[in-house]
Amino acid sequence: MEGHTGHDSPAHGSFAAPDCPTLNALLPAFLFHELIGCGDRGAVYRAQQMSLSRDVAIKVLPPELSAIESFARSFKVEARAMAKLIHPNLIGIYDFGEVAGMLYLVMEFIDGNVLHRSTKGRKVEPVQAAEIVEGVARGLGEAHQHALLHRDIKPGNIMMNIDKKTGRPVAKLGDLGMAR
Repeated sequence: MEGHTGHDSPAHGSFAAPDCPTLNALLPAFLFHELIGCGDRGAVYRAQQMSLSRDVAIKVLPPELSAIESFARSFKVEARAMAKLIHPNLIGIYDFGEVAGMLYLVMEFIDGNVLHRSTKGRKVEPVQAAEIVEGVARGLGEAHQHALLHRDIKPGNIMMNIDKKTGRPVAKLGDLGMAR
């Protein structure tokens, strides 16, 4: 992710993210390159899906969450529902699974930055702000059409990507893990 060091250290009491070599051994279908971010509810990595030779983002959840049967069941149902959402303003979900007691989610890799990092320290022009809001609203509309309600809209869950055809910034909503 542009502008991100990949060296986030977990806060006290948060998830201790596995290192890339460990994940390479556990999930040989992927080549893990770097830790993008880590928090209490999981860690996100940039990896390459070997079979399709494409970059992906993989979110690995802490074993404590995976061990809660109701959470694991809900995670799997929500992952299947989210994978059906194909929209330019939603981060695509490719796969999910469990390894070494940790649930994981394989997603579209966005070579961009979260909204709060993209705009930090600078004024967002009104036209760009309207485009961001419109993109998020379109993504939410698609989710709502599939009976999913995103319950954690915040700048940290909005990725800014550059459209390859137009060169314009595009807002992509992610982390539907709080969806219902």
